[in-house]
Amino acid sequence: MKFRQFSELLIIVALVAAIYAPPIQLAAQDQFSSESAVIPLNTGWGGTSFFVSEAKKMGYQVIYANSTVDDLMKINGKTLYALMGSDTALTDQEQTLIELKMQSDELSLLIAEGNQTNNKFLSKMFGITINGNPVFDPDSPFQDKRVLFATVQLNGTQQIRINVASPILQSGNAADGFSAKPIGYTGRQSYDAGNNGVGARVVAAAIDRNGVTKGIIFSDSGVFINAILNSTENRDEQRVVASVIERLTQGDRKTTLLIDNSHYERTGAALPFSIPPIGMLVAVFLIPYLETFNQTYDSFLASASAPLLLLIGISTLVGTYFGLKRWMGQQPIGNDTPKVPVIESTRLIENSSKTAIAGMKMNGRFYLDTLAKLYYVLDDLVKREFGAQLEQIGFDDTDWHIGDRIGWENQQRLVKIAKDLSMIRDKAEGRRRFLFPPVLSWKRKFSQITAETDKVLKAMGTYLVESEGKEVRGIEYRLRKR
Repeated sequence: MKFRQFSELLIIVALVAAIYAPPIQLAAQDQFSSESAVIPLNTGWGGTSFFVSEAKKMGYQVIYANSTVDDLMKINGKTLYALMGSDTALTDQEQTLIELKMQSDELSLLIAEGNQTNNKFLSKMFGITINGNPVFDPDSPFQDKRVLFATVQLNGTQQIRINVASPILQSGNAADGFSAKPIGYTGRQSYDAGNNGVGARVVAAAIDRNGVTKGIIFSDSGVFINAILNSTENRDEQRVVASVIERLTQGDRKTTLLIDNSHYERTGAALPFSIPPIGMLVAVFLIPYLETFNQTYDSFLASASAPLLLLIGISTLVGTYFGLKRWMGQQPIGNDTPKVPVIESTRLIENSSKTAIAGMKMNGRFYLDTLAKLYYVLDDLVKREFGAQLEQIGFDDTDWHIGDRIGWENQQRLVKIAKDLSMIRDKAEGRRRFLFPPVLSWKRKFSQITAETDKVLKAMGTYLVESEGKEVRGIEYRLRKR
């Protein structure tokens, strides 16, 4: 199969896949963010794209929340809203909507952050706060003692890495029906920057309502970042993340995961315009035509009889088969040359060389080698007729003699042929890596060069391909023998 045919086939497959692929909501990202930003679109070490990938592998539908209120209102059914490492606090409208949906058992909540950004909401809803002071553990194996291991009790006991966490403290009474209980602790020798007292600090809490876990709060977003989740050193973090999702959704794969993508400060330069997905652009142009065709096709099928439909189906299959066979099948040399005259077709059995060539595939290598041979044949002919080398045509004083002999138009034609064949010869023999301008279709290039060469040879009194009814002793014959 030729490269061009392979590319065309890939384009057809991609078009069919684009038409029948399920719709995917693309998140809007109006600015580029650094690789340390804790956002779901960031594939750097500090992003949470791996968390999103894990959720999709578990069978959950994931949507990016670019407008928390609007996206929460659009979703019908149960939702898990995840807010990790946010830079800005939830608005009053967002807090009210989240509270209403949690009380109606439509929403569960995952928050992972080590600062005081959303303490107002946490205190009002669950009676807890994050004090913002980093926890230190002298027993930590890491050089930075703020990076430590914590024990999480969630579907078993797991040891997870914490990347700068803060203590979760009781601050008052929770909203009606909600209660918070610790599920994650640091080591016994740990302390925090606001309290030198040694003892375990709470870094994870579960929010229960009527005996069902409706929320989980981590005081560090590092549990969910790519650098830790995608690490091969310890798989406990991946198990904890999977357990968190399973606990908050009660294992219901119909629950939609709404990943926050709006409460972050963008870094880098903003684009002056938004770039729509390429699939959207294609759909804008294709949808009207596809709808019209679909309506016409449906009405035709509804009115057609069973024998007619059977005939159409068989015709379509047969046509597709022979079309692909003609397009993708082996292409012998006879497809590019004039039909073999009757007098020559009787000689194919006797001429083993011509029989071998007739069965060859017309690929790029064949064209390259044949044109390289044509260069040497023409070079011998020019030496014999004009006493000059082919590659010197156009660069010395023999031009006037050649032009006078075959005409100046044919002389210019011969100069161009010499230039093209010289580059092709170097390519075939490995002295040149690339051709410029590049050859997009060797079949077309071969036809052009042979047609131009035939005009020059006829002006010289010889021929490239002998006419019908004569013996093959021209240039074509010499190429086969070379």
